[in-house]
Amino acid sequence: MSVFWGSLAVFTLALISPWAGFFLAIDTFSVKYTSVIYLESLPLFLSALSVITSVKWMDSYQDYKKLTRSSLVWFVMSAATLGLAVASKYMYGVAGIAIVLYALFLAVKNRPRLLWMILAWCAAAILFFCPG
Repeated sequence: MSVFWGSLAVFTLALISPWAGFFLAIDTFSVKYTSVIYLESLPLFLSALSVITSVKWMDSYQDYKKLTRSSLVWFVMSAATLGLAVASKYMYGVAGIAIVLYALFLAVKNRPRLLWMILAWCAAAILFFCPG
């Protein structure tokens, strides 16, 4: 299972950027921690998927007044994958910090309503982190 999730993380990243997928595939730490049974490959895949889906969500949120169905799906998927990644291993919360910084950059640049959405996204990620 560890090799499966690690390979899926490399494949998913390579779909977005072939060079990034290549460098993740040859990264010695990534190879080591996903080839043996450490608990790294699933949170690695989930955090990478969270970053990818959050960029898709912020790109699809262009109306600024309402959420479309597709942007809502990307929104929930991004929050869910980040919450599950952090629940698997706290260290992968760094991806959430990167997502929030990118959203703040976009909000300051030209999307002020994105600030409220990022707060809702943080709340949703926390809900997926601790469902009980």
